[in-house]
Amino acid sequence: MLENRLFSCVSVVAFLLFGLSHQPADAQSCSTSDALITGTNSGAWYTTLSPSEHFDSGRSQVFKNACTLNQITNSDGPYSINTRVAPGIYPALYNIATRNQNELFIYGGFAGQGGTYVARLDPDTLNELWRSSVTIPSSQWSFIGAMGVHGNGYVYSTQSNILAKIDPITGRKRQLSLPQLAAPTGTGAAYNGFVTTPDGLIVAKSMERGPCTSDTTSALSCVLSNNLPSTIVVVNPDTLTVIAQINTSEPALGRIMTERHDGIDYIYVPGISRLIRYRFSNGTLSLDTSWGPVGYGQGANASGVGILGNFAVTQTNYVPSSTPSYVVAANIYDSTQQYQIQPFPPLSRSSLSWVPDKAVLDSENNLIYAEDTYAAQIAALTINSSGLSVVWKLNSVATGFPALLGTTSARQLVIASLISTGDTLTWRNPATGAVLAQSSGLASKATIGAIAPGFKGRFYYPSFYSGQLIELTPQSP
Repeated sequence: MLENRLFSCVSVVAFLLFGLSHQPADAQSCSTSDALITGTNSGAWYTTLSPSEHFDSGRSQVFKNACTLNQITNSDGPYSINTRVAPGIYPALYNIATRNQNELFIYGGFAGQGGTYVARLDPDTLNELWRSSVTIPSSQWSFIGAMGVHGNGYVYSTQSNILAKIDPITGRKRQLSLPQLAAPTGTGAAYNGFVTTPDGLIVAKSMERGPCTSDTTSALSCVLSNNLPSTIVVVNPDTLTVIAQINTSEPALGRIMTERHDGIDYIYVPGISRLIRYRFSNGTLSLDTSWGPVGYGQGANASGVGILGNFAVTQTNYVPSSTPSYVVAANIYDSTQQYQIQPFPPLSRSSLSWVPDKAVLDSENNLIYAEDTYAAQIAALTINSSGLSVVWKLNSVATGFPALLGTTSARQLVIASLISTGDTLTWRNPATGAVLAQSSGLASKATIGAIAPGFKGRFYYPSFYSGQLIELTPQSP
């Protein structure tokens, strides 16, 4: 508690020091985000525009307080997209988070690149104010983790088996080593992201690489072949102590999500062959034998899982497969009500399906936005008592996590799209998929990071391979 009171005092001083930087000429007013009152709370995430990679612990990727093109420009189009590149280089840049309107945080890095980092940037100048790094031993696997701003105001990140708590003003950090298998069975666990319960407990899940010659994303094949269990942990964010932990029945590659109903926190884990649910109650983690497990049909290796109304939704082929991807939905109250669909066309023998991201889940409009990078298509799906069905589908190559913006009745989908001139950021009509605006080429290779909206009508594209943070601002010519 003393730590949090000191933090609040320092925050006020920092606002006075950093909050007076000028607004660049190309910044826009955005009434919805301008009116958002940011701040700490007793819940899961800081009240801000983009607190985490997928906005919430249900991993919806719906940023409700972010403005649409017409709100930013006060125009119905056409639109142009101005770009600005941050002066720093950020290896393996993955995700972005906001806090107060004058605060921007970025995360990236691998062990082979000197470790991982969280950096704070001035959103007006894009100059770096501090960088907090975590050194990962070269023998330790360092897969992509994530960073987010907790409801208590601190920035947290996972990298390898390290959970870091970072002061957003100074960059000073504390670290917790999370459980992993000992050598020689284990050669390094990677906790690929985290979520939080409604009262702020941190929940994270590991992957165990096992014996392997690869350190980067290709090590996922070693996770599969070595077949070592993942570990789920629940952590007190203030004391950085592990409250509970449990090993899963099979490796889980994709990112987990959590939701609470009937007073119990449920954790959904996308295993290799099935979606499994655990429950956290009275300080204890246990397998929920009353629900599922939910199989993937002929599919395997699910990507991240999220929630759409009363359904947990995931998609297979986080690791490339010759089987077309399945989208799978199961009712969180009754797992016997489950649906599957293969929204993308059958593959030829020489082609593969690959889903490195996860679907966007718009509960208010009952729509799922899914993509398949190797099938080179994106689709909108809906769910009803008859099952899952395709609303629209079109050709597009993307690997980054998209974002859905705006209020229930006026939304826009922002998604990276790889075209002949490079990877672009594209605004689409979510009802039809039609292109509303598109940037110029931003990078030669498609990002695998998460697109994020910022304050003042800005958007952020993390170029994973070039290490560039690119800011995009819609304009009306």
